[in-house]
Amino acid sequence: MTTPNVTYDSTRTYLVENRKDSYLFRGNEPLKSDGTFAYDDMMSRFKKLAGEDLTNHKLIDISLIDCTAEFTDLNCEFVAFGQDFNKLFPTPNWPPYFNGFDVKKEYGSTVNKKSGSLIWYPVQGCTDNDNCNLVENPQFAFSELVDFLNELLNRSKVCIYYHCEHGHDRTSALSAAYMMKYMKVSKNDALTLSPPKGAKSFSHPWEVNYKALAEWYAGTIKK
Repeated sequence: MTTPNVTYDSTRTYLVENRKDSYLFRGNEPLKSDGTFAYDDMMSRFKKLAGEDLTNHKLIDISLIDCTAEFTDLNCEFVAFGQDFNKLFPTPNWPPYFNGFDVKKEYGSTVNKKSGSLIWYPVQGCTDNDNCNLVENPQFAFSELVDFLNELLNRSKVCIYYHCEHGHDRTSALSAAYMMKYMKVSKNDALTLSPPKGAKSFSHPWEVNYKALAEWYAGTIKK
């Protein structure tokens, strides 16, 4: 197994929302130092945050990373779900949405002998509204990803875990966008990453390109 660039840090995993018996979490790269999937560590953190054992829930791992500089981590994730990235994408054009593959497709059916699937849905930052419009359509599909999270959370007994490498920039942009649209968090609170009432803070410094993405998205939400 290839050594990953980044390993799982449970202190970067937070519960964003739960709906009936399903949960939405954010965090960083879910890999151990040997490149295997950090399933047990994640479930331990989930239990602490949710207050119940979630190992009987299906884990849906949504990886927001790219296939260039972060290929090692991405490949380890695919292997964990019994998949071969090189066979699935023999010529991994970038960005993937621009080149026509289904970013909502679920790969694999188990992880750590438990029910689970992997979704590869890369996110790209931008500099201002004009640049965000250029980057998002048709190269990426950030707005669709926000709605997709909502769709997945309507399923029964799932743990959705979305992440980038460090659990900061791309993950925060998606968190802010989701909170604004589906949790009715104000733009100011979402962009400063102030959590909903009763939740623990997951604020931190983030790169301007990903904050710009979240600000752009705020302007697309219909009142």
